[in-house]
Amino acid sequence: MSPATTLNHADGDWHRVHPISPVVRSWLTLVAIIAVIGTQFTDEFYSVVVEDGLDLQSAALLITAGAVVAVLLLMVGGFYLSWRFYRYRITEEMVQVHSGWIFRQQRHVRLDRVQAIDIKRPLLARIFGLAELSFEAADGGGSAAMTLAFIRGAEAEQLRVDILQRAAGVQKPAGSELSDAIWPVSEDLTSHIASPNDETGLSGAHEEPAPEQTMLTVPTGRLVWSILLTAFITIVVLVVILVAGILVARSLGEEVMTGLPSFAAAIPIVVAAVAGVWSPFSRNYNFTVSTSPNGLRLRSGLLETRQQTVPPGRVQSILISQSLLWRPFGWYRVRVTVAGYGMTTDGKDVVLPVGTFDDVLRVLTVIAPDPGTANARELIQAGLTGTGSAHGFVTTPRRMRVLDPLTWRRQGFAVTPTLVLFRTGRLTRYLCLMSHERIQSAQVSQGPIERRLGVVNVHLHTPAGPATMRLNHVDAAVASQLFFHEADIAAVSRRIADRNQWMMPEELQQFDRRTEEARRALESA
Repeated sequence: MSPATTLNHADGDWHRVHPISPVVRSWLTLVAIIAVIGTQFTDEFYSVVVEDGLDLQSAALLITAGAVVAVLLLMVGGFYLSWRFYRYRITEEMVQVHSGWIFRQQRHVRLDRVQAIDIKRPLLARIFGLAELSFEAADGGGSAAMTLAFIRGAEAEQLRVDILQRAAGVQKPAGSELSDAIWPVSEDLTSHIASPNDETGLSGAHEEPAPEQTMLTVPTGRLVWSILLTAFITIVVLVVILVAGILVARSLGEEVMTGLPSFAAAIPIVVAAVAGVWSPFSRNYNFTVSTSPNGLRLRSGLLETRQQTVPPGRVQSILISQSLLWRPFGWYRVRVTVAGYGMTTDGKDVVLPVGTFDDVLRVLTVIAPDPGTANARELIQAGLTGTGSAHGFVTTPRRMRVLDPLTWRRQGFAVTPTLVLFRTGRLTRYLCLMSHERIQSAQVSQGPIERRLGVVNVHLHTPAGPATMRLNHVDAAVASQLFFHEADIAAVSRRIADRNQWMMPEELQQFDRRTEEARRALESA
């Protein structure tokens, strides 16, 4: 569809989804009902016509046929009413979806609360060229705040861009220019990187979908091997149970097949192993990471494809991890905490399922574009693989080697002008990154043994997600400095980053004046 003929569904008027949407949403139920009715009707037809011939029972056959037709007509009518009462509109302030003709439902999401918009294409929807829009809001609690299913794929792309534009507002946040300190990888991509403080990543209005540049694609072989290594323990347990069952059967003088019931308990493990391998493979197949003015754009999926845009301004914290079995290959996984995603299990918080160290840096150029240091590569390397105090990391005191014999030199933190980094883990390595302005609150706790040893636990609060900013057994004096430092710098950083785009001009001027006063006070301190 050409730009001249593209329908504008973000015009404030009510619109309806594609007429075939009810069938796509309920196709499994439809197939099951048709199968049950078809089987019963076939049996009745064979009994009356073939076995007994056309006699008095033919009336029963006609009644059954009429019932089948009536049920199908009711289903068609239900689908029509479902489509007829399913409508949506996009205004200047919110997205509204009204549905239901018996039990009516009205869903509203304010544009300034939209965290991300995903485009999903289930298998049947792909056949008809349809797509589903999934809205993630700040209070989504791990599930989508609202879905819009189904509209044409081209319309879904355009609608996603229009909604993100409106969510961006018309005023560009102050201080949104990129710092000179950027990640030392793929400098040619920096022209496409969104501002770190831009809540939607949009730098201006445009009519066409934002141009994008492919950063990386996860090779299928690497994805398969990473999944198998992750499921290695489950596979080993399964093999041990199967071998033990065979050995027990042989020791009892039985045939191997007759001994199968002795290890039938392995069946749930087989099912879990197959699901544990297939689900991440199908979800992350052809995982492609691109960059655009909207932020990080992700595409993946085998049967059901997903297109996801992660605006850098919505990322609360970042988790980089490396399991023990991934170390020989130098592979890492990157997940993000986004308000609205919550503790999800469908993988939508994964921005890199498996990648090299350079792949990690490429992703960081978008979701954390300003590391605040010229030695960003060395800092991340020290956070992922290092021990001790290299590159500014402050570790657990030596006296804690009794309680933390394996991790006392590993766990620690580092601070840059823009980021705070927590590292931990010996077998599975973890590195958590967070911008100062994303810290909601800070907590320091201390148990009786920790009080005796003069250490505390530090927890920087963020929305629920995979990246937990918690560090145990920090020296009490150092933790006190970190606590008050983050309290001061987070307050000013949050004021600078979170300028409200919905403020009136006079309110915005007053806000900027107070923010500048706070910035000067912090600099003088």
